[in-house]
Amino acid sequence: MNPESSFPCRIRDGILLINPKVKKQIADYCSGKKDADYWMILKRRYGDRSLDQNAWLWGPVYEQILKTVGEHTGIEKMDLHTTFKAMFSRHVEMVKVGERVIEVVKEKGSSEMTTVEFMEFVEQIRLWAGEELGIVIPDPEPALKKRFGWEKYL
Repeated sequence: MNPESSFPCRIRDGILLINPKVKKQIADYCSGKKDADYWMILKRRYGDRSLDQNAWLWGPVYEQILKTVGEHTGIEKMDLHTTFKAMFSRHVEMVKVGERVIEVVKEKGSSEMTTVEFMEFVEQIRLWAGEELGIVIPDPEPALKKRFGWEKYL
């Protein structure tokens, strides 16, 4: 069992709502724990990137790029993904440590991105591929664009 786990819930009018199925999952999770003190953390959930968005990135987007660079370099999809995360999802935060302020570089994983952040990430990859490799990665299928409201981001 994972040392940490998360469960979906909702707060409405200041009341914590948990559906019965999730309550059972929480009970099952807790039944395997030792008697001790624990922290329960509530964290606001934003719209995660969808499975269709993820499939489009790992399918047509990465495959188009690999057709161009993969056979010459031996690079694989995970290598591409790691490279693009480093290029397009890093940000710098200023953190105070004692009397000093230091820069900390953080990288957001694609599974942590909202649907909007994920589309912006993919768009940066598509623009890079066009500018650096001269390849055009087509938009997702029109039905998917409409279903997920992507047309406003493409």
